[in-house]
Order: sequence, then structure tokens, then C-alpha cells
Amino acid sequence: MRHIFTFIAIFVFAAGMGQPISLKKGGISDGLPVSDTIAETFALFLPKAFEPKQKWPAIFVLDDKGRGKQAVGMLTSRAEARGIVVIGPNALHDSVSVSKNILALDRVFKRTANLFSLDLERIYVMAFDDSSNLATLVPVFIKGVRGVMTVGGGMGNPDLYGSKNKFHYIGILDRQDYQYPNMLVNERMLNAKRITNELLFSDTPDDRGVLMDIGLDMFQVDYLVKQGMTQTDTLYVQQRLDIALAQAATMESKGDFVGAYALLGEVVSRYRPVFSMDSVSQKMKALKKSKVFKAQRRMESNMFLKESLTKEDLIFYLEEDISSYNFDNLGWWDYKIQGMDSLARSDKKHQRQLGKRLKGYTKALFNENIRLLEEEKPLDEEALVLLHMLKVLADPKDYDTYLKIIANSAKVEEHETALFYLEELLINGFTDYDRLDSLPDTGLFRIKKEYRELLSKYKSE
Repeated sequence: MRHIFTFIAIFVFAAGMGQPISLKKGGISDGLPVSDTIAETFALFLPKAFEPKQKWPAIFVLDDKGRGKQAVGMLTSRAEARGIVVIGPNALHDSVSVSKNILALDRVFKRTANLFSLDLERIYVMAFDDSSNLATLVPVFIKGVRGVMTVGGGMGNPDLYGSKNKFHYIGILDRQDYQYPNMLVNERMLNAKRITNELLFSDTPDDRGVLMDIGLDMFQVDYLVKQGMTQTDTLYVQQRLDIALAQAATMESKGDFVGAYALLGEVVSRYRPVFSMDSVSQKMKALKKSKVFKAQRRMESNMFLKESLTKEDLIFYLEEDISSYNFDNLGWWDYKIQGMDSLARSDKKHQRQLGKRLKGYTKALFNENIRLLEEEKPLDEEALVLLHMLKVLADPKDYDTYLKIIANSAKVEEHETALFYLEELLINGFTDYDRLDSLPDTGLFRIKKEYRELLSKYKSE
């Protein structure tokens, strides 16, 4: 099937630029310049109905790997259905400071404000997974952001929000995500600061799509209520409400009573200014009284307690092992990680979620300590190697970290260690032999008979 895009030409006079730019309507344009003096670009999606003279809501979708086009592509169908412009900066990176990312984003804000008639009452920021922390910090530094949505990620530092940071936050997260308990704590903090928020949780990533739809609809309902609703708006809002209620019913039918109850609570707070929510409130009371709900809530509380105690142990033993360079404790860590994997395979939902949260937390704990060590001068290479060894225990498919261990071990002529991790790397499916041949500090290691025999064995297989 052939896709036909309509092109429009917009003449740009901002920042000293006077050349026309051809943009796709109904498609993504990438590599658009932020200015004529800075080598920064952004990706852009315009709905098919886009007209330059009208005001349009906009979502700035952030990706801290600089993949603006990919980030925009995750929203195009939803943006088309709602008539939203989507903008994805290409100059954001997790390797630079938050302040530099915020400045880069602000330049895109100003650039697109000059290009398009963006509706300043409907400027939103959105991010997925690891980019979420950056998105939640945007309202602290950039004025005019009306809403922030994060999908699959946590919050940066809600302590930074002050009385002037009035925006609408929507967080979408799986209960198996290690940030889930912290998100519940953050919800109380947002409420105390009187920041409008809805947290939409699911049992699996499969529900992300419908929860994103519900979240985007909540942004729109919030805007319509503030502007004063017409009869047509009321009909639209009723349709959005029906979709949210249907999702809650689906969650209940799958046995997720706690999830259904939580979603209904968010629906009541968002739609109450438009409709009577008495029937929904009665439904919530019935759910809360049910034996299933009480059992699920009790089980979740028990898992939270166990999770908290386990995290304390992990932090304590990791600090001890790093400070003493305790490579002998790798076996204990392997045992603990295998226990998390076993929990994650449980046929009991709450145990399964606990196992996945603990595994995710462990990976994040290793990564954070690696980041902190890499910032220290002089670099503590021995502690860093230990953390890399721990990291591959938690993620056997992390090929980059295996290669770092091999290169470092070969550098200090610990060839037995290098051979061990080389075989582990190959066992776990690595096949980029050219990369191995060009690995720094491994010249002497690569001419060893054992090295050649090991590669020959796995190449033949």
C-alpha cells in the first residue's frame, strides 16, 4: 500500500533563516535545523489536517539517546487521531548534564514556537523509559509546560517542585518495574504540593497502549474543563470516559482488583468536574470490600516489605564489596540474582512482579555505582572491574560490559579471567568477531593458543 504525504512549505525568518522548509503532513520530517548557528536538529510530525494559521497542541517527546525521529514515531497514530503536533529533539543525550539537555530542549521550544502557531495552553512533554527522569524535570526549568507524561519510567526529583510549578503529571508504569514503590511515594508528594496528577499502573507492558490513550485523553479533558465546555465537548468527554471505564472493567475481569480500583480513582478525580461520578464511586466501594481486593492489597504490602528489606541488604553488601574489592563474593551475588530470576518465573503474580522489580533494581544499583565511579578522579579501575563483573551476572546479554572486562583483564595480563569472560560472552550469543579482533589492550591475549581455540570452537558451532 502506497503512503501519500502532503507537503507544505513554511517560510522561516527566525534566527536569520529565510529559506523555505518542506514538511510532511501526516508523516515525520527529520533533521530540521534548530538554528543556523548550532548543529542541532529535531524531528517533527504534523497531522494531516495541519494548517499553519491555526493553533495546535504540541507534545515534545524526549529521548536521551538523541533519537528524536524514533521517539516521535511512537506517537504518530495517537497524535493524528487527536490533532497534535509532535516534536522530537535530536540533541538530548544521557552522557551530558541535565542543564545542557534542558538548554537544548529550550532552543527547540523557541524554534518551533517561531515556526508554528502552537497553542501555549496545550504544550506537553512526554518520555519513555530511561528518558522519563529528564522529562519530569522540565517544568522546573522551562515555563509554559502544561503537562508531563512518562511511560515506563520514574520521576527525577519531585523535591525540586515548588509552589509555582503548576503542571499536570501523568505517569504510566508496570507494577513489575522496580520504580513502582517509589512512584507511590511520589504520588503522595505531588498531592502535598497540589500538583495535578494521575498514576496509571498495569500488570504487564501489554496495557501501555490503552493507558497512553487514557492519559492523553485526560490532558484533553483537563484543558476543556478549564476553557469551558461546549455540548460537542461533552459528547467527546463522555466517549473518553467510556474508554477508561472499559479498561477498568477489563482489569477487573482479569482478576486485577487493585489495579481496577486505582484506575477508577484516577477517573473519578479527572471526570468529576464534567459528570456525576456517584456510580463509579459505588463501584470502587464494592471493589474495596471484596475478599479478592483485600487479599491482593495484603499480598502487595507483604511484597513491599520483603522488597524493602532485600534492597537494604543489596546496598549494604555492595558498599562492603566495593570498598574491600571482594571478588570472592561474586558467588553470593550470583545466588541472589538467580533467586530473583526464580521469583520472576513464579506462577503467583505478586511474587513474579517482586522478582522482576528486584532484578530491575539490582541492575539500576550496579549502573548507578558504575556511573559514580567513572566520575571519580583518579579512576578506581579495580572497583570498576568488580562492578562490571556484577553487572554481567544481572544481564548476561550485556555484551559491551563483557568486552570491557576482557580488555581490562588482558591489559593487566590476567589471561585466565579474560578467557573465562570471553567464553561466557560467546555462550551468550556474541558473534561479532571483528569487534573482538579490534578490542584495545588485547594484542598479546589474542595471539594465545587458548584464545584462538576458543574462537574456533564457537565459530564452528
